[in-house]
Amino acid sequence: MNEKPSQTAVPTPFLSEDEIALLKRTLLVKFPEDQQLTFVRICQRTKLDPFIKQIYPTTRYTKIGKGQDAERVATLVTVTGIMGLCALAERTGNYDGCIMAWSGKDGVWRPEWLSDEFPEAARCTVFHKQRTHPEIGIARWGGFAGQIYNYQSKQWELSDFWIRMPEYMLGKCAKALALRGAFPDQMSNVYIREELDSNITDAEETEQLPADEAKYTAARAREAKDKLEHPEEYVTSGPAQETAAQVTEEAFEEDKVPPKPVAPPPVAAGPHEPAAAPATADDIPFPPEPQAEPPWKTHVILGLRHPKYFKKMIGELGLMPDPASPVGDLKTLEDQWIPQVRKKWAEASEEQKQDVNMLEAALAYYKMAKPW
Repeated sequence: MNEKPSQTAVPTPFLSEDEIALLKRTLLVKFPEDQQLTFVRICQRTKLDPFIKQIYPTTRYTKIGKGQDAERVATLVTVTGIMGLCALAERTGNYDGCIMAWSGKDGVWRPEWLSDEFPEAARCTVFHKQRTHPEIGIARWGGFAGQIYNYQSKQWELSDFWIRMPEYMLGKCAKALALRGAFPDQMSNVYIREELDSNITDAEETEQLPADEAKYTAARAREAKDKLEHPEEYVTSGPAQETAAQVTEEAFEEDKVPPKPVAPPPVAAGPHEPAAAPATADDIPFPPEPQAEPPWKTHVILGLRHPKYFKKMIGELGLMPDPASPVGDLKTLEDQWIPQVRKKWAEASEEQKQDVNMLEAALAYYKMAKPW
């Protein structure tokens, strides 16, 4: 009697053919075929869902060649959140937790960071049930602290979350390093967003800078034209006033972004109060409690044509002076623009009057909390 050979069931792929085709038409449309297939392969291996942003592709650029012949080539880098890496570790059944520690310039490791100064390093120790020794990841501040280029001051500055939550952000980088070392099969070539600023990948920079550079140059050109026609409606971001001729000349020059410094720019020790920025679920350790927003916070500025303020909500502005900016945005408007509108109140537009009323409400609110 002939026995039928046993058939092994083929596992169902995590992403179906239809889902892969949808990815190629949407999230992966700007990438070449080989990079698309690489990203799909990583999704299949990690079982992280790109459609709910558990994992997603981002662009970084690699320079090929030297000097004037150098060419910037877009490269796909796979990004997830720290919770995505933890989920991959947990699924193996071998993740046995981790221990975090932070160190200052004194080199002493502490289980929590309560100082107002930025930590010098974070250390994460990950325990693997099948290993004799734990995996240790150490992230130093100078290697990982995120920096963004300020096109107005033409300087590299620490990004908002790295100023407000330095120990949390540096801790995530250390944890990602340790988890990837402990579980290389599951996490190879998968990074969290915070690691990209360290140039941990082979590529050099995110796609944000070229887009922002073009946007800023166009804004400067519009500002130059409007400033020549309506000089009374413009203010500078600092005490020194620019002339319309200076702005016109600068607006049509290509703004060059200098290389990112090896070490983050120095920031004075002590509490920091940067401008608020949109947060993601992965960036905030605990969800904020809902609070009623004052009306001025969501008021959109329409009477001031300066590109730094036009169509911005007052709550998005730099509200208070901080070590990185000698004059906060509200203080600048209080000193320069509001008096001009008040002086010519009868000639002011309704939009300008509404802006002034809301700005003065914001000024009153912050002066009660912390007088200048």
